[in-house]
Formats: sequence, C-alpha cells, structure tokens
Amino acid sequence: TVSDTMAVSTSNMLYKAVAWGYKPVFTGANAANLQRIYENAKDALGKIVNDGMTDLEKVHAIYDWIVCSVRYDHDCADAVTTFSDSALDLNNKMRYYGFYLEGIFLDEFYGKDMHAVCDGKSKAFVLMCGIEGINAVRVSGVAGTTGEKGGHAWNKVLLDADDDGANDWFVVDTTWGDTAVGTTEYLSHAYFLVNDSFVKSTHAEKSTHGYPAANGVFDYYKNTTFTYLSTTYDLYAESTSEISAIVRYADSKGMSAVEFKVKKRPFVARRYRNVLFATNESHDRFFRRDSISAIKVIIREISAL
Repeated sequence: TVSDTMAVSTSNMLYKAVAWGYKPVFTGANAANLQRIYENAKDALGKIVNDGMTDLEKVHAIYDWIVCSVRYDHDCADAVTTFSDSALDLNNKMRYYGFYLEGIFLDEFYGKDMHAVCDGKSKAFVLMCGIEGINAVRVSGVAGTTGEKGGHAWNKVLLDADDDGANDWFVVDTTWGDTAVGTTEYLSHAYFLVNDSFVKSTHAEKSTHGYPAANGVFDYYKNTTFTYLSTTYDLYAESTSEISAIVRYADSKGMSAVEFKVKKRPFVARRYRNVLFATNESHDRFFRRDSISAIKVIIREISAL
C-alpha cells in the first residue's frame, strides 16, 4: 500500500508522481478533472488486468489496450507541424489534449473517443504501469525509418520477462504498435519488449536525459504459442510448413488477421487474389482472411526467397 503522498496539480505531475511511487493528492483548479483521469485509468486497468497475472501479462495487456483503444490524434500531430513552421504559437499548440492524459482519460473522452499522439500514449503507459507497481519511464527523442527523424516519445519498462528472477529494462512503443497495411490498421508487437539495440536505427533518445539502458532480451513471437492439430507452434515461422500452420489456425478460428514473424527476409506487400499479405520494416507479417485458397500461392512465394 502506498502511504507517501504528493500534491498534483497537472496531468503531467500525475503520471510522474505515480511512477515515482507516490499516492497523488489532487490540488488546484483542475483537481476534479485529475481525480477523474486517475479513476478512469484505474477503471481501464480493472477491465484488463487482475491480481493473478504476472507483470509481463499486465504490461502486455496495457500495451494492447493503448494500441487498440486510443486512436492517433492527427489534429494534434498537425498542430505540431504547424507550430514548427512558426504559424502557431506555443499556447495554441499546447491546448490539444492529445499531448496529455486528458485526451484518453477525461470523462468526455474515456470509453468514447480516446485520442492521443505519442506523448499522450507514452504518459498513459507510465501511469497505468505505475498504478500496477511496475516501473516504467517515458522516453523523448526522435524516430523515423527513412530520411530525417521527427520528434517522438516512447517508453522503457523494468520487467522480468524471461522469468529468471532478474529485472531488465525493455523498450516499448505503443504508437509504432499501431501498424497500417493499406487503409487497415493492425495491432503489432514489433516494438513490444525490445531493446536499445533493436531500435538503434529508428529511435534516438535525448542523450542528456540519462534514460536507463534497455538491454533485456525477449521475443514476443517466439514466446507466444498456440496449438493446431495437436501440435504446439509459436509465432516465429522458420519454415513454410510453420507459416501454413499459423495461417490455417487463424482461418480455423475465423480470425480477421494474424501477426507473425518470418525468419527469411521480408518482401514487398503483394495481393494474391483477395488476400493481402504484407510486411513492414520490422519483419511483421499480416494475413487478412478472405480466401484460404490463396495461402499456397503465398507460401510458394516465400519459399522462393
């Protein structure tokens, strides 16, 4: 039970206070809203985690909830661009709730139209982990896959992911966990519990902030298993037969899409008949179920790589 308290008058102070292990005491003109933000964050956790779950399972649930429930606030992102072009002053820029916990957990948005940019998502991750007693930090810097990188925020979380009794820091990016294939968005775990080495070509944190080094080793795809026709598989496919099993399992369950990683190099997204089979820079593979007859065509193409 947390006994030490900290006075909190803004949502930025709220997520930091909870992350530092304090019980927030809400003060100032915004106290009522801050109380609701805190209560709604706890309400969300009550729906996705329980005391019987491990910290790994809780972090996974929090990650999935943020990616799936919080839409990306393009209006807020556009305001950042406008501000960079000196056409919008700082006060106008900062009025957008997408930068803060407000866009997700205020009563007017919670459960209705939860929205945020990377800032708001990363703060929500810290807050929700902190409520569960899990140590997480928000990381700021720049990120991008090609050309000039833009401002970005993501997270690091301290976790015993491999159950060896030792905690390690991992990188988590809930913004990049929302992957678009065409006009359809998918939940991706390409940036779930990875390390600094994995993101070194895409993410650069501010060196002056002294963030903890994330050197943990965990592979979501190798550690996520399912049983199909009495055989247990994971989501890291090393052969065409394993790809077939993953896709056929998804079809047997009526899943609209399945995410997995392929050992072989990625190829450009192609459409075979009514099936879209795609990859992004992190070697995620997504299959959208429309025509099971196209699976053999897909597998034959992969085996030729």
